[in-house]
Amino acid sequence: MQDRRKWLSQMLVGACQISAGSFLAIGGTSITQAQSKKIAGPNAKEAQKNPPWEILFLPPRQRKVGVQALPEKSPIKLVKTLNLSGPAKGHPHLLGEFAINGEFGILNNLLSRVTGANAAIEIGSAHQFELEGMMQAEGTGGWFFLLGWKDGSGHVLFQIGTRTSGSPWFHCVFKEGAAEKDSHVEFGRMEWKGSLPVSLVVKNQAASLKVGTLQLAQNLPLRDYSEGGIVIGTYDTQYGPRNLQIQSLRLRKFAEE
Repeated sequence: MQDRRKWLSQMLVGACQISAGSFLAIGGTSITQAQSKKIAGPNAKEAQKNPPWEILFLPPRQRKVGVQALPEKSPIKLVKTLNLSGPAKGHPHLLGEFAINGEFGILNNLLSRVTGANAAIEIGSAHQFELEGMMQAEGTGGWFFLLGWKDGSGHVLFQIGTRTSGSPWFHCVFKEGAAEKDSHVEFGRMEWKGSLPVSLVVKNQAASLKVGTLQLAQNLPLRDYSEGGIVIGTYDTQYGPRNLQIQSLRLRKFAEE
């Protein structure tokens, strides 16, 4: 178990050159302790360019079998109500009519959907940010990110997995819970193999998404983007929802330039 945690930590912190040991130390503290204190003086500008990370999820040190609820003090919150009218109503695979009917929890030490098919978690609220994690999303079904989400409006990045399509990724703009006409575009394809590092950066009204070594999107324009919630979820398809399993997750927010 200790070796596995060390490996997860090393995969996550490479971009910031933080040692695996320090990352594990953060994982062993409370969320409040994990957040760095505000920096003043000559290092303030550098801290704005390279803000501290907030650890959102690490697998418990003691392996537990079965389903556990998210801790009450977790920064990750269950989304209880979410209704979407996607760009492809009635399509067997693309995001169509969506309403929450399930929820996330911790399953065998991994952050996963544990009931239902349409489930979501809110991991924070930000304008400009970077999100990193280790995820496993093999197989068929759909899942998504909501970005800048507020009152049913924002941007959606979603992936479908079918037996023949090559698992495309799409971007769509939502207003008041419905997809805007002609805003639905494909921006990449990938077949998920095993656990992979995921990096999502939203900065200067654009999104960059990297999974493993594949740069799926680089500065994808986010029209009329503004600060809002960051949501991860799964949705039902002809083959069911995606079996998304999150091994670790962290977030940092950039100051306005």
